[in-house]
Amino acid sequence: MKWGSNLLERQSLADTVYSNIKDLILTRKIKGGERILEDTVAKSFGVSRTPIREALRKLEKYGLVKIYPHKYAEVIKLEPRDRVHLMEVREPMDILAIQLLAPKATEEVFEKLKVRAEECMAAADSGDVAACIETASLFHMEIAKLTGNPFLYDMAQNLDVKVQLLRILTFVSLDEIRESARQHISIAQAIRERNTDKAVSLMRNHLGSFYNKGEIRD
Repeated sequence: MKWGSNLLERQSLADTVYSNIKDLILTRKIKGGERILEDTVAKSFGVSRTPIREALRKLEKYGLVKIYPHKYAEVIKLEPRDRVHLMEVREPMDILAIQLLAPKATEEVFEKLKVRAEECMAAADSGDVAACIETASLFHMEIAKLTGNPFLYDMAQNLDVKVQLLRILTFVSLDEIRESARQHISIAQAIRERNTDKAVSLMRNHLGSFYNKGEIRD
């Protein structure tokens, strides 16, 4: 039976376009304030405008672009105040995830978090800032996922893309990146011990060390 095959193909194209445009934004090959024209992207990928529109709608959902109907999409440009706004949401979300996860944490949970933390540490040690940002994101997403709360995980994913963009746009030294990566290990260990208060305190310090430092660059 082939009904629906065209829809699946279109969705696959849209996902591919979404991933490519997202990577271009997160690597700053497309910068904040730049316009994305449907026709230009369609020609670049050799596809129709339909999957392009779907990809752009998904990017808008995750807060990376603003769509101006029948005109263009524009990459968002983070402002200094956005750091505060993100912190106001990110901190209570991560803390809630720990409060849900730590009391029921198992050795299997710890091993999954340890793998993510070690990936980030390896990226930091190699000096690969982009990889460190990505693996740090995966560590935080893993905590949210392991809570078993699908709504929390969905909200965390929606916020995460902007967090990654903020990290890329923020001046942070390599030593600070390495220290941030090391903190993941401590957080994972506290969760392993089911020490909720300690894990929460470590997470607050961990987030504060980033959100209270650095400047957003153009």
